Amino acid sequence: MNSRIFKTFLKRNDIESIDAFLEIFERVKLLIVTDSEKGVYGFIRGPRLESYKFKYPAIKCSRLCDTAGAGDVLIAAILAQILNKYIRLEIGFEEKMLSVAQGLASLGCSFYGARSFSRILTANKVNTDDALALGVEVANNGQAFSSLPPNSGIPEPFKFPFRFKAYNVCQICGEQRTPETKRKKSLTSKKSAGKNRFGAELAEALIPMSETYSQVQFQLQNAKKKDEIESMVKSTPLLFIGSGGSLSAAVFGEELVFSLCGNPARAIPPYELEPIRTPLNNIFPVLISYRGSNPDILRAFDKLRALRVSDGLVFTSDPDSELSKRASDSGWQVFIVSQHRQGFLSIVGYLATIGALLGIFAPIYLKKDLDYRI
Repeated sequence: MNSRIFKTFLKRNDIESIDAFLEIFERVKLLIVTDSEKGVYGFIRGPRLESYKFKYPAIKCSRLCDTAGAGDVLIAAILAQILNKYIRLEIGFEEKMLSVAQGLASLGCSFYGARSFSRILTANKVNTDDALALGVEVANNGQAFSSLPPNSGIPEPFKFPFRFKAYNVCQICGEQRTPETKRKKSLTSKKSAGKNRFGAELAEALIPMSETYSQVQFQLQNAKKKDEIESMVKSTPLLFIGSGGSLSAAVFGEELVFSLCGNPARAIPPYELEPIRTPLNNIFPVLISYRGSNPDILRAFDKLRALRVSDGLVFTSDPDSELSKRASDSGWQVFIVSQHRQGFLSIVGYLATIGALLGIFAPIYLKKDLDYRI
């Protein structure tokens, strides 16, 4: 997990807090906490449940372009070593395992875009052994360096800039519900404390999804542009844009519109707008940003305006965010997703956003079923 989630869960973000984690999760054999430029720390257990805490500094990247996806590369490299039995999951082997993974993660930061590095490896038919060998080389050098241009791996624009098909991305996301209502208080009672807290958060996960589904439908019914929005959704190709966890929500929106409604839709991260130079007059953009303050999503909005896109939708939890202000000032419709506190279970805010997308884009037959169940 990343250090931000770890800190939220244990109220501390350092290797000394590992002891508290060990007490709560007695059967966890390996924990790795990624801490950005500070490196990684965690623990590994031995066969007799003895534990060894470790902390390793990050491997520097000579041309740091984009850290998005670095954690995913690190986890993938660790799993590849374990599943292919290149390394034993035992005390004493963790340093080699992590150095190879950190080397690949650092190399991936040499390129713009979370998936550019994986595209480069795929295009060059680099197999698992060769990829891990790259990690070993970087670890031995103590620094990641690539002679390839930083925009390598970014897809070239097509005649129609977007191909309408889904991405396979990690379902990384959002926020945790703050216990406010009586129903939620019962889920976060003293009985759910300590080891059972994770299960309590899981039980809470669907509450914001159903609430936001209803809230967004109400917002649509009271929107001045209700008829226009419904018409655009049915008749115009939709372009869902999100980064990080919001990209996962964007992919869900694409699948919802394309697979269930039969309408063209595409999900992209913000940087894929950058190569486009011709005006986009034939798409209806949907920007998704839970906090509405990410620089990349703000840049995407400005880019769409520069490409003469005059209308679109925004989904965010903060009505006072910079994205909400820019969108409202430009006449775009802003839908507000209910806010939730960040927690150890990083799925609640994502589900709230999913509920919002269902409220707007779900086909009639699915909405009838949802209205009945909710």
